[in-house]
Amino acid sequence: MQKINGVQHPILLNAENNERLSEEDTFLKLPKSNPTLHLCRLCGKVVRNKWHHYRYHNPEYFKCLLCQTVHNRKDHLKAHMKYKHNIDTFPNLQSSP
Repeated sequence: MQKINGVQHPILLNAENNERLSEEDTFLKLPKSNPTLHLCRLCGKVVRNKWHHYRYHNPEYFKCLLCQTVHNRKDHLKAHMKYKHNIDTFPNLQSSP
């Protein structure tokens, strides 16, 4: 479990090198009878959109460099910068795991 902003997020780590599993390694393909469904190894949920579900377990966060608030979407950080700090132009915003 990884705690970010007071919220516990389960993460799946590679046993060999203790790094996060890739999107491909996080899911098992279900039988060929239904190739669009994938089983999440972390929570057991069957999903169609692997990328969306992978982001649920491995969220990206965007931190304001001025006040240290954390946002889960880049557009939310941009709106925060505009309305809280009156900044309309943005440097290259980077996410943090």
